[in-house]
Amino acid sequence: MFEGIVNDCIKELILEVSKNPLLHFSEKSLQVRLAARLMKYPELSTPIQTHLYERYEKQIGKLKVNEPYIRNALCIAPLQMEYGTNDPGPYRIDIAILDPKEIRHIDNWQFQKQGKYLIPVIGIEIGTEKTGMGKVSDTHLRNDAYKLRNSKRAYILNVLRNTNVCGKRTISYQKKDHQLESFRDGLRSMSHNPEYSQTNWIGLIVHVAYQEVEFLDNSHEWKTYAMSCRDFEDEVSEKLSSATQFGS
Repeated sequence: MFEGIVNDCIKELILEVSKNPLLHFSEKSLQVRLAARLMKYPELSTPIQTHLYERYEKQIGKLKVNEPYIRNALCIAPLQMEYGTNDPGPYRIDIAILDPKEIRHIDNWQFQKQGKYLIPVIGIEIGTEKTGMGKVSDTHLRNDAYKLRNSKRAYILNVLRNTNVCGKRTISYQKKDHQLESFRDGLRSMSHNPEYSQTNWIGLIVHVAYQEVEFLDNSHEWKTYAMSCRDFEDEVSEKLSSATQFGS
């Protein structure tokens, strides 16, 4: 459900970032850019009637509120940002798409059904180089995977920028590449891990000054492409078209 729309929007975002890597300041910027694309689709942005009116009908009736207005006001759209999970920790999913049929059962102001958050049909987490490298990055990736473990379809997108402008044989370049290698290894390892096999791991490294991008392909290996290369676009399309669904 909605995976075609999501795949197209993620592909657009990846290609945009690969060509214009300084468009975003942080992961929040990328979240907003992806959400803005998704919101263009009425099936994701059109509000749906919840159960809130029925639950509070008597109280609302005493207030003599205009019924068409209040019914419309108590509607919720499938596309949500920072949506909650039912875990003990205060976890929030960057972008969640809710099942329209389940939205009709939401009966409280926290967008829950009988005190529980809905299970997203699609959950998306986004990270950047500001998330950290090495152990910090691994911890962040594991936390993201944990948050999305119940989503029917899960995407974890990580976009890093290599802003080094030194020659590839310099110490400065090699030091930066060593940091990137820890990220490459971490994401490769996570995508190989059977525990997270149902998560769609999407990794992108943009080498700004070298006009190159690296992309984590379906074989869980990093491949390097020239920016605006047709092969790169095809690889992104292939990766997303084979995105897995929990239970599939």
